[in-house]
Amino acid sequence: MRAFTGGRMERRISARQPIRCQIEGKAGHQSFMAEGFDMSETGLGFDTAQQLPQDAEVVLHYRLDEDGPWITAKVIICQKTGGRYGAKFVERKTGKASGK
Repeated sequence: MRAFTGGRMERRISARQPIRCQIEGKAGHQSFMAEGFDMSETGLGFDTAQQLPQDAEVVLHYRLDEDGPWITAKVIICQKTGGRYGAKFVERKTGKASGK
């Protein structure tokens, strides 16, 4: 079910939570940096200067906390507005926190 929030149609199945994290990404042979701005159970939103095509499969590496574990997520680009992207999780794996 989609909800109408803040003057726009909510596209995500689950509620968004604001985040702020640096993301290292890879699309094919291209590496890029991004900044995450929101996340839900089913996907995340991020900003990047890298041009990513709709429906592209991308691998993202990020931490939600500075000392937290690295998360590797395979995502599909579902939405693009300028340098803002919405992506759906295909797979997520949590690694060990650094220094542990």
